[in-house]
Amino acid sequence: MENSETITTILAKGELYSLLAIISAAVMDESGNLTPVNVVAKLDPREEQPLIRPFEQRREAVAQYRQAIATSLDRGWRVAYQGAAMFG
Repeated sequence: MENSETITTILAKGELYSLLAIISAAVMDESGNLTPVNVVAKLDPREEQPLIRPFEQRREAVAQYRQAIATSLDRGWRVAYQGAAMFG
């Protein structure tokens, strides 16, 4: 998939950090076929489980990702990092 991309946003509020990511990639199924996958993932230390929400269309995932960031900013969070996934 040419649009394979991950954008990571780390949000901070006081001593808390939360991660929000949008992941678009192609995944090979059991039959060997590539299927496009668009996911918004959220890791929040106040919640027991990460939230992973799939979308059929990338534009839907991007809209939800942007809305989640806007909502967080409205609630007093700040963007500590936004860009490519970090490794290492």
